[in-house]
Amino acid sequence: MVEALLVMLGLGGVCGLILSAASKIFYVYEDPRIAEVEGKLAGANCGGCGFAGCSAAAVAVVRGQAPPSVCIVGGTESAANVAAVMGLSAGTAEPMKSYNECKGGNRAADKYYYDGVLSCKALTAFYGGRRECGIGCLGFGDCGDSYRSRRLSGGK
Repeated sequence: MVEALLVMLGLGGVCGLILSAASKIFYVYEDPRIAEVEGKLAGANCGGCGFAGCSAAAVAVVRGQAPPSVCIVGGTESAANVAAVMGLSAGTAEPMKSYNECKGGNRAADKYYYDGVLSCKALTAFYGGRRECGIGCLGFGDCGDSYRSRRLSGGK
């Protein structure tokens, strides 16, 4: 019983030494400002800034690839905190807004005349649909047919 305990203790010690050496050999340095900037961001991991999440946004800010006002969700407070960590000015922390110039549905001009299967799925197989605007209803009612509750009418 004592021999088994000593063998297990020795095995654990050897594995511990190997893991300790491996952690020193394969250590990856990370700029401490990355964690600090990430802590000042909103933490929503929404991707609204254009990066994969708050960690990626923090890395971009520290590398100088993004401004301190990168976080849309955090607003001006987050921008000021990140700028203080980085030693920069906060800049404009205005939220980005989407502006869509195209009008979907029947208001959009047609790219071509379609005379085929009356299905939105079939129509979008041809160059993304017949409308100049890529968003909006195509008018065949596939989306309304796919829901039993018929809450979407598809313009009909």
